[in-house]
Amino acid sequence: MTDRSSQPSIKVGTDKKILRLQFSRKISREAYGKNQFYKSLGRSDTPENRRWAENIARHIQQDIDHPDNLFDLTLEKYLGIKINLASSPLVETKAELTIGELWLEFAEYKLKTRQIHQTTYKTTYMRMFFNWLKPYFNKPLSRELAEQIVFELSQTVYKGNLKKMLGLLAEACDRAVHNEWISKNYFLGCETVSNPQKNPIN
Repeated sequence: MTDRSSQPSIKVGTDKKILRLQFSRKISREAYGKNQFYKSLGRSDTPENRRWAENIARHIQQDIDHPDNLFDLTLEKYLGIKINLASSPLVETKAELTIGELWLEFAEYKLKTRQIHQTTYKTTYMRMFFNWLKPYFNKPLSRELAEQIVFELSQTVYKGNLKKMLGLLAEACDRAVHNEWISKNYFLGCETVSNPQKNPIN
């Protein structure tokens, strides 16, 4: 399925000013059985939303180009369960990222900058931590959400692993604040507030 031509396998485009992913004819035919496959992202073409969409496209392209072909045909790996349509896609005011958007961008950044190996990316970032965060993926970042994640996951997740993931989320928020994608680091200090008494594994 890998398209190794000079042309990218996926581009970010628009339809009626709404962002969408556009796959090459080769990928469209081999993966989806269509001459041209598009995936609407449900968001207006603002600078912030376009950066978000381009990060998704780069992540998909990277997986398509990988020797082991890591491309997820369902796109769930890149978009979470679904695109967040809770707010109108025509709203031009800056909205906070969802936890899913934050995590997918951060995981790709860590891999791209070689701070983690491919195995860690696949098994830890995009499998274990991904599955823990998946129920919250479409929720906008907030302090309330951070506290909810800490409380609920501390009931079932080993404390050491949870602390590591929360530390990574704080790091991801630092990066997002620096890039002016979000206004504050909602996970700052959260790795220290999990209650070990509520953790049946520890």
